[in-house]
Amino acid sequence: MDRKLEELLDAIKYPREEYSSFLNVSLKRVKVSKNKMHIILNSDKPLSLKNYLKLNEKINSFFNVSCILEIDTNTKTFDSIREVYDYVTGFSTVSFLKERLKNNYNSFYIELNNSSEEHQCDEDIKKINEAITLMGYNKLEVMVNEFNILEAGIDFMGDRITDRRKLSFHHLITSKKDGGKETIENGAILLRDPHDYLHIIEKSDKKIYRAIREQMIIENMKRQIYMPSIEKIDELLREYEEVHSEDTTKGGYYLIKDVYRRRLLTEKDENYY
Repeated sequence: MDRKLEELLDAIKYPREEYSSFLNVSLKRVKVSKNKMHIILNSDKPLSLKNYLKLNEKINSFFNVSCILEIDTNTKTFDSIREVYDYVTGFSTVSFLKERLKNNYNSFYIELNNSSEEHQCDEDIKKINEAITLMGYNKLEVMVNEFNILEAGIDFMGDRITDRRKLSFHHLITSKKDGGKETIENGAILLRDPHDYLHIIEKSDKKIYRAIREQMIIENMKRQIYMPSIEKIDELLREYEEVHSEDTTKGGYYLIKDVYRRRLLTEKDENYY
């Protein structure tokens, strides 16, 4: 704890026997306006919820203006996020949000079932993220699970999902350059590697690209990962990989990277990639 923070804790009469909770915390900045004070602390990790709320209460009780307490952490984290999320959703007007914090490996997100829920929760989620980022936590992204992708565990081309943060939107019907919008009806959800791969296929083999696109349109219309389409896409990818296995980039690298060959229906075949 630095001297400035210690002086602040002394001034607001924070219990001295609890100063040990702030050993790796320093007072970074105080912003003062006519009716508001913004106190920013620097820390290697977020304070515990108990300590944050207690410090926030002491600060607001001591000063005669509205005070905002912000924890600026060196490394953003999701440690203890469930306790914090339970607390902040207690103020939400949307009761089901409390049950919608999900995690995929080390990533946490808010899962909604459809675009109607997304619209209903928009303002509340903004307030939730404002609160948790002030406490030093990562912003929570929203996953609209219209296609049940996370339950299926694979994207529209059959690649296994190990990190939902790598999911991306592919303009399926109308391309981005032609003014296509990021809507459910115009989209396929792909991991970054297969998304890059699909664009390579689009440039190098229009016939196979169109056939893959047709299968993803079927998945979109069914609003689910549809295994007959995944199997057909795998057949098309194998055909492409056989025809273009020796194709190279201008720099002399193979066009088809090993990672492009790794998907649900090839992962048991170690000799395939």
